[in-house]
Amino acid sequence: MDADIKCFVCKRLVPKKNLVREHITPRFLDKENPSGTVKVCRECSAFESQKQYLEYKTYSISKNKDPYKSFLEAMYELEILLGVSLPDTKLKSTMAKISFATAITAMETYLSDTFINRVASNDVLTRRCVETDPEFKNRKLDLSDIFKRKESLSQEVRNYLVDILFHNLAKVKMMYKSVLHIEFPKDLGVLYKAIETRHDIVHRGGKNKSGAIKPVMRDEVISLIVSLKSFTKCIEEQLSRSQASD
Repeated sequence: MDADIKCFVCKRLVPKKNLVREHITPRFLDKENPSGTVKVCRECSAFESQKQYLEYKTYSISKNKDPYKSFLEAMYELEILLGVSLPDTKLKSTMAKISFATAITAMETYLSDTFINRVASNDVLTRRCVETDPEFKNRKLDLSDIFKRKESLSQEVRNYLVDILFHNLAKVKMMYKSVLHIEFPKDLGVLYKAIETRHDIVHRGGKNKSGAIKPVMRDEVISLIVSLKSFTKCIEEQLSRSQASD
C-alpha cells in the first residue's frame, strides 16, 4: 500500500490518490524543485483555485479605469457587427442572439466595475457599503478578531462585491442608491425583460421557461442598445454631479 504523502499547502498527510500536482514556478526559477510542481490535496487545490479566480476578477476590474468608455466602445462594436451582411436568416438570428447577450454583459460589466472601483478606493464608501448591505449584518464577528478583521475589511468587501451578479438590477439598484446615492431610472421594465431574454439565450439555448424558442431580431438588439445607452448615461450624469460637489 502506498504511504500517505504530505500536502504542500496544509501539511496534512493524505492518501496518494487524493493528491494532485500543482504548478508553482517555472523550472529554471526553482533549482531545488526542477519539476516546477508540488503535490497538493484536492481540498487545498480547490480552495486555491477559487482564491486565485477572485484575485483575477478583482485585478481585471481594477484595470478598467473608465467603465463608461469601455461600455460605449462595446456598444459601437455591436452596432458595427449588426450592420454586417449575412447570407441567410438563420445566421442573422444567431448574430442577433449573440449581440443581445453581449449587450447585457456589457451593461453588467459597467455596473460592476463602476461600483467596485469607487467603493474599493474610498474608505467612506466602503464603510457605507458595510453598514447598508444586509449581507454584512449577518456576518459574525468575535471581539478578539476585531483588529484583524478591520485590517482585512477592504479585501473582504471587495471579494463580496466581485461575486455579486450585477445584472440583478433589483439588488444593484439598492446598492447604488444606498452607497453611491445614485438613482436608477424609474421604469426598468425593458431592461428586466431583456435580462430574462439574455438568461434564456445563455443558459437555455434560447428557450423560455415553457420550452419555446423565441427568435431575436436585429431591430430588438438595436432597440436594446438605445435603452442601455440611456440607462448608463443617466448614471454617469449623476456620478459627474456627485464628483463636482465633492
